[in-house]
Amino acid sequence: MSAIALEQRHALVDRIVDIVTVVLISLAAFGTAWCSYQSARWSALQALNYSKANAARVLASTYAERANSRRIIDIMVFAEYERASDQHEPFASFVRQRFDAPLEYAVTAWDATNPLHNKKAPRTPFAMSAYHLPEEDAEHEAAVRADALVEDAVSANETSDHYVFLTVLFAAASFLGGIAIKLRRPMNLAAASVGVAVFFVSLAIMLTYPIR
Repeated sequence: MSAIALEQRHALVDRIVDIVTVVLISLAAFGTAWCSYQSARWSALQALNYSKANAARVLASTYAERANSRRIIDIMVFAEYERASDQHEPFASFVRQRFDAPLEYAVTAWDATNPLHNKKAPRTPFAMSAYHLPEEDAEHEAAVRADALVEDAVSANETSDHYVFLTVLFAAASFLGGIAIKLRRPMNLAAASVGVAVFFVSLAIMLTYPIR
């Protein structure tokens, strides 16, 4: 091969490398921008889920306080009922009529165990599984929802971190493409080849991540 033909071949290769690097820089810039956008979106979702989780925990705490207050009132009413049962039956009947549904259900179930003669009977109706407050269910639901939101927030944070890492990879591909234009043979071809490889690996990884 003559020197002129060789030079023409090298010029063609350089031209192809220049075109490839320009395309690489453009696509890598788009990949960087897209990953930055997705990282911001998932980070915002993380903050939103943590905020919702905190609200759910506050709600669970509110239901817990209501349940405790209601339990204290039921204990006081039941104690008054027990005292009245020994001293004033009409007043005991009056108090019994004002039992809340959970307390009435529990006392009825407790009486059925014959607690005065059955040593295995629970000591109080409040130890019965029959005594169950609706606020406890609401507290449990709010707590479960808070836990689920925290898990979602952690997952969103991990996804955001993954996109940040991809941003670095795309930036590296763009950097390699940029320096390939300034280098001479064969370093320009090597830099461009590595840059293209990094870009396609980053793209393949990015396609496996969820989009928001």
